[in-house]
Amino acid sequence: MAIFEKRVVDTTMAAAHFVLPADFDADGDLDLLATSEATGTVAWFEHDGQFNFVKRTIDADLAAAYPASVADLDADSDFDVLAGGYKADRYVWYRNDGLGGFSPIDIDRRNGPHSIVADDVDRDGDLDLITATQKANSISWYENVGDPAFSEHTIDSGSIKAKSALPVDIDGDGDIDIVSASYGDDIVALYRNDGAENFTKQIIDGAADGAYYALAADLDGDGDQDVVSASRLNDTIAWYRNDGPGGFARLPIDTDAQGARAVFAADLDGDGRLDVLAASVDDDTIAWHRNNGDGSFTKFVVDDTVDGAYGVYVVDFDRDGMLDVLSAGRDDGTIAVHRQLAINGLQYIASYPDLIRALGANAEAGVQHYFLYGAQEHRPPDDFDERQYLAKYPDLQAAFGNDTEAATRHFITNGSAEGRTDDPLSAAADFLL
Repeated sequence: MAIFEKRVVDTTMAAAHFVLPADFDADGDLDLLATSEATGTVAWFEHDGQFNFVKRTIDADLAAAYPASVADLDADSDFDVLAGGYKADRYVWYRNDGLGGFSPIDIDRRNGPHSIVADDVDRDGDLDLITATQKANSISWYENVGDPAFSEHTIDSGSIKAKSALPVDIDGDGDIDIVSASYGDDIVALYRNDGAENFTKQIIDGAADGAYYALAADLDGDGDQDVVSASRLNDTIAWYRNDGPGGFARLPIDTDAQGARAVFAADLDGDGRLDVLAASVDDDTIAWHRNNGDGSFTKFVVDDTVDGAYGVYVVDFDRDGMLDVLSAGRDDGTIAVHRQLAINGLQYIASYPDLIRALGANAEAGVQHYFLYGAQEHRPPDDFDERQYLAKYPDLQAAFGNDTEAATRHFITNGSAEGRTDDPLSAAADFLL
């Protein structure tokens, strides 16, 4: 279980759409990539490992810079950038020189780029591209035919206002299938690859009102890939359980994600089950939908002040062993990292007399209470200062030394009832153990 500390990286990416992590300068820490539709900018943010960032512009003239992704497209062991200009009608590959310098290479001119990612679609050992082009109503893959050339293969020319297209091996046959979302016809679709790059379209959901984003993930842990979607016009995050033979059963996760825009699947709390993160633009919210393991999800708010929440990504950004959340705010141009901080169940209980009475020194019960009730009640989880409590009483120092956990347990089981406090300004009684 966790809470999150927001670290603002930048506020200049007006109409920010994407935020992605990668070590662009090969210095061992993660940097960030973002796009600004309003300014036509693709930029990366050099990170010094201490949450200090320097903005580095990759391209300041890609009109309505919108989609972006990261891949080592030329197999030279550094991270390149793929991006699209919605009004520039261009897909572009920015080749990394290994130190964070980028050179643009045009991939194709297409009408309204909206999504671009890389994968080895034809399994020939190099990375190809998969695109969703909104104004052209098309899903395509681009065969890598030699540095730096690509040959387009149209998969679907009738995906109305195509928003996203992502790779997945949905049927476990070793080839790349594609899952997509198209806004204009409300469709979440799967394109099954026969192994020879011939794709057959299967409609997973034909009533996902304003389908905006879809991806695949094994949410029920049964070994096959399910599908998750965000549909903007009905404010819905949904998942589709894969039954194995090729059918999908729709199950809602959240029907109040106002202006649902994007989703991401990750095991945020480390319990072995994939959770769902979502960005919803009209309520400024990045939400964590915790997987309960029975097909249902419990919603927790990571941040409801991401003005026009548009992009979400999960990664252990600070390399502390816990997954963090990245966000892009469209309306205020803010790129942020939400650092995951562990909840101390005992400290939380010790902060509130009613919890001391109800839960005693049950740390796990404290964690559960915080996420089920305390977060919604806006209870800070760390009001009790165990260090001050220990320092205040010589008898506790003699008994526990520097063991703050033991001191916290003492406060819950004995100290609170004895009238002890962690307030350094209040008078300390002469307690003896």
